[in-house]
Amino acid sequence: MPSWLLASLLVGASAAAAIVCLVLVFLPTTPDLATTITRLHRRPVLTHETTAAPNEQGWAERLGSWVIPRTGWLPSMTVPYSDLDLLDLSVARFFGMKTLGALVGLALPTLVAGTLSLAGTPIGLGVPVVASLVLMVVMWLLPHVLVKRDAAEARQRFSRAITAYIDLVVLERLSGATLASAITEPASIADAPLFRRIRIALNRSQLERKAPWVALRELARSIEVPELKELADTMELSGTKSAPISEQLKARASDIRNAWLNKDIEAAGAASERQVAVSALLLMCFVAFLGAPAIMQLL
Repeated sequence: MPSWLLASLLVGASAAAAIVCLVLVFLPTTPDLATTITRLHRRPVLTHETTAAPNEQGWAERLGSWVIPRTGWLPSMTVPYSDLDLLDLSVARFFGMKTLGALVGLALPTLVAGTLSLAGTPIGLGVPVVASLVLMVVMWLLPHVLVKRDAAEARQRFSRAITAYIDLVVLERLSGATLASAITEPASIADAPLFRRIRIALNRSQLERKAPWVALRELARSIEVPELKELADTMELSGTKSAPISEQLKARASDIRNAWLNKDIEAAGAASERQVAVSALLLMCFVAFLGAPAIMQLL
């Protein structure tokens, strides 16, 4: 088969696949009620699902909604529900981005091979096929890595911000506020992600007639921030046994700040060491560049 004909076939197949994917993405769909209910009951953790109508959803949510019921049979399919909930991402959007990445990884080597064949540099058929499969798997798994990384950074920000919330609770208690007010009022003065989540959890606990420290403990378990769980335990101790907590909370906030300060100092030291290593490498390259002519003359 001539190389130009093979390249034309590859480019045509890729274009046809892209057109089919676009039609599937933008074609209005109707969700199956039984499948949706089964998926909701199967999930171990509640997440922020998209509640808009199918026609009002973005292309990522629509693509993910189409992919989710067709990939549930995979044995190694794991969804980071807690990480997605922490980042306020829906499962449908997560799968939509995974599917888009897999399609790009599948089509890119084929397009490159077709372009090179048209330019007069033919490539064997096995190379783009293997490269497409490998890149498709990599791009399918890449969102997992990115979500894990972003969730870890969000937990670090929450752990740092919890000290500000603790300080506000201490100030409320010292001003004579009740325990419930000391827990609820500080969460309503800021729109930071941690404060917003605490405010939503406390409002839900009031509707469900639960103790506020129970809501804080459930939130700490959901977002995996142990400092918030310790605060909830301290609040429960004060609420059930009327124990003074101001000094304990101040000491705990100080401990958290000192821990993060030590981590920042270690990170700064590691960054300085990397900077010294890079500078030394650049200096060696500069010396080699200057001494190369003399060494070549000697040789």
